Amino acid sequence: MTNTFNLTPNPDNFTVPPGLMVQFPGGVLALEGNDTIRGSFESEIINGNAGKDILFGSDGNDNLQGGRDEDDLYGEVGRDSLIGGLGDDYIAGGDGDDILNGGRGDDLLDGGAGNDTLSGDLGYTLYKGGTGSDVFVLRTDIVLGDPQRNPNISLQAWDTILDFEKSLDKIGLTNGLTEANIRLTTYSIPLRNIGFVSGKFPQEGKISVADYDPDRNGSYDATTIQIASSGQILGRVLNVTPSDLRDRFITLS
Repeated sequence: MTNTFNLTPNPDNFTVPPGLMVQFPGGVLALEGNDTIRGSFESEIINGNAGKDILFGSDGNDNLQGGRDEDDLYGEVGRDSLIGGLGDDYIAGGDGDDILNGGRGDDLLDGGAGNDTLSGDLGYTLYKGGTGSDVFVLRTDIVLGDPQRNPNISLQAWDTILDFEKSLDKIGLTNGLTEANIRLTTYSIPLRNIGFVSGKFPQEGKISVADYDPDRNGSYDATTIQIASSGQILGRVLNVTPSDLRDRFITLS
């Protein structure tokens, strides 16, 4: 790849020195191996590529890309852009107004502090906005092509927004969908009947079933967001009522 600083095919532990982006504006490109890469106080581009990588942005407005396989991305400080790529990824924005995109796979997105935009892709996404005014993007194109988002089947799967703040946060709709085109209904099921699509995140201690039950009543209580015309499930929002979500939707271009 042109104008990149390439690491080795082995597992690398690398800290980006300040000034590297001047000589290599395409950023740092890891190759194979399970790499750990740390940014400097400057703004950088870091691509984990193949392998199970851990990327830290440090300071600066960074662009972190997980690439293939299961990766952990930490934006830390600054206005960062974080893209998981393929695999089941954990993406944490940290401080600052960040953009988080899970990519393909079952991802956990954690905005942290700041006004963040969090978007899933193919697969199923768990959203944690953290503090600030966040936008949770539920993509219509992904939902329409997924049979497991049909509410009439026994084995369903869906995206979950874990910590929606009804006075601050918004839900972004795509492909011309507006609030008039969706249906909001209450949903409740015993917590024992809920599982994770990906076992990676509970195994690593990043989330537990208790996160599905913030009021500790033993139940998964949520509002279901459906496309009114088809019934397909866009997602579920924990511990809010349908009335809480009224006028909290925006249509994204």
